[in-house]
Amino acid sequence: MGQAFIPAPNEHLQALLQVNPDLLRFVQQKSPQTEATLEQHASVVETHKQDALFSYQGSQAFQPPSIRWAELDLVAHSEFRDGNVPAGYQAL
Repeated sequence: MGQAFIPAPNEHLQALLQVNPDLLRFVQQKSPQTEATLEQHASVVETHKQDALFSYQGSQAFQPPSIRWAELDLVAHSEFRDGNVPAGYQAL
């Protein structure tokens, strides 16, 4: 309790994780790019959800990181996680 961890994705999230690479391949086929600049960003989103954990800012929050493909202005990956999980946690 209160430790940073990322739970295993449920069956719905597993299906979404399978769709996203296909979408990226499709976009690359329609608009070929020779470079892919990946930008990682995470925002602390305050919440009043009772089971939300506390972020480094001291409030109950979630901190979902997003990876953006800059040349296409496209979200390449996003992950919903608890507020006490830092954006760089298990980033690879």
